[in-house]
Amino acid sequence: MLAQAQMKQTPKGIRYQILERKAGNVQYVELNDYVTARLYTYNFKDSLLGSQEVKDSPIAPATSAIDVRDVVPYLAVGDSAICFIKTDTLAKYSGRPLPAFLPAGTDLKHIIRIVKAKKPAEYEREKGQDGKAQRDADQKIITDYANANNLKTIVTPSGLHYIITKQGTGAKPVQGRDVTVHYRGTLLSGKEFDSSYGRNQPFSFPLGKGQVIKGWDEGIALLNGGSKATLLIPSDLAYGSHGAGADISANAVLKFEVELIDVPLQNVEKAMNIAEYVKVNNLKTMVTPSGLHYIITTQGKGAKPNKGQNVKVHYRGTLLTGKEFDSSYTRNQPLDFVVGVGQVIKGWDEGLMLMNVGTRATFIIPAELAYGSSGAGGGAIPPDAPLRFDVELIEVK
Repeated sequence: MLAQAQMKQTPKGIRYQILERKAGNVQYVELNDYVTARLYTYNFKDSLLGSQEVKDSPIAPATSAIDVRDVVPYLAVGDSAICFIKTDTLAKYSGRPLPAFLPAGTDLKHIIRIVKAKKPAEYEREKGQDGKAQRDADQKIITDYANANNLKTIVTPSGLHYIITKQGTGAKPVQGRDVTVHYRGTLLSGKEFDSSYGRNQPFSFPLGKGQVIKGWDEGIALLNGGSKATLLIPSDLAYGSHGAGADISANAVLKFEVELIDVPLQNVEKAMNIAEYVKVNNLKTMVTPSGLHYIITTQGKGAKPNKGQNVKVHYRGTLLTGKEFDSSYTRNQPLDFVVGVGQVIKGWDEGLMLMNVGTRATFIIPAELAYGSSGAGGGAIPPDAPLRFDVELIEVK
């Protein structure tokens, strides 16, 4: 076990220890340098979970307490260090449940060795020599793939190819605000390397903040809520010359099938009535005689529930200010109940019986169809508060 006195901690809270320090005239890594490094990941039993070599990866400021880039500026070329991240912290920031080999309360360990570092000017000189050739090669690969599969893509100035496979009717995402996406990522060979569908857990991130690859930040911004699309992403908008993990090699072109399932609408500084909310967010809602507003963002093809049937629903509930008060997605546990018999608020009983299985919708529910003058949740839902729910009808039985 490492002595506690040997431990240091980064500003984001990652504990680390220098394992090897190069003596003499050293070159410390700085933010914006392009680093070549080797990374080895172990669990609490020191079982090797994976290894990776990254090449010319830019060192941007770390974004969270699980981002090992926070340790890199404390290292010089030739140094190696071990980083410790609590699995509970990993679960919190990744938004994913822990696998069995990473039990709660244990440490995930990363050993990182800095092989080389280039200043931005040096990297740009080298990139100027071979970057254009790589971009041209990627575009030919994508064009050949599209032609072979009879795909009619739209191409952005950056070189991203995309196809809208289903046009949603929801709002467009706003830069800097969280979006929620389901996705499946493959190589052009068809080999899958990641899928939120496989985990049955969509992925949320702030758009345009560099927390995902550039092709995602650009491509997701083109979609309306409820849209599905295919993104064909050249390597310079993906993981570049360093690749990622065991499956994504250097300079790999990637294909993502994406579905934008949740776009938080424009928030306001104070609560407003539904008419104001609909107007300021430029929404086209359907309105029932009771006053329930709703938008079908994805039309399912399954059965509609009848009064007295059991339903299974995923949902996220917010005030009209945008403040979230409940989410089954966060718990990764859909809600089961009998519809139409008063087990949930009136707006839910009414709205869900308008939906087919597989449908996603937004309900904007007046207070009299929600929690009325009493409010709920120990003050989380104030008296007379209209509510917004983003709902997904999963099953009827």
